[in-house]
Amino acid sequence: MENEFENETENQYNDVPGNGPVGYPYVNKPGSGYIPVQPSRVYEMPNNLAKAAMVLGILSLLTIFTVYLPLILGSLAVILAILSRGSRKKMHGDAKTGVITGTISLCIVPAIVAASFYLVFTNPSYYEQFNDTYEEMYGRSFDDTLEGIKDGTIDYDDIYGDIY
Repeated sequence: MENEFENETENQYNDVPGNGPVGYPYVNKPGSGYIPVQPSRVYEMPNNLAKAAMVLGILSLLTIFTVYLPLILGSLAVILAILSRGSRKKMHGDAKTGVITGTISLCIVPAIVAASFYLVFTNPSYYEQFNDTYEEMYGRSFDDTLEGIKDGTIDYDDIYGDIY
């Protein structure tokens, strides 16, 4: 009796193209030649660190002319994006955006600062404007302050004592 039951079960599976029972075409038995259909898109779990990295990276680009803030935000964006990856091989799309925007701001800010120093100290009209602004703020010109520092007649407290 057992042999008859096994033969009926085998016949039931052999009649279906996927070698599986009726209603289960995705069963893949060895030698059947049937490959199951793979889903076209894998659902990704929401990654809050990746979203935070993206937001911080975009904010670092928007605040690029404030010097300190984009350096902090860009650094945090890159760190959070790396942490959001976890043990996966690929980075989430939001994390990639955070890395790219954070890195751009981390590269542009020092370039802006360097260009500003270059313009102020190589162009006489910019240097004169800087010297006048410095004198309005501190009560002595920048040239006088540099001479005093070189001579040793001016120290840090003389320059910034009443400000800090």
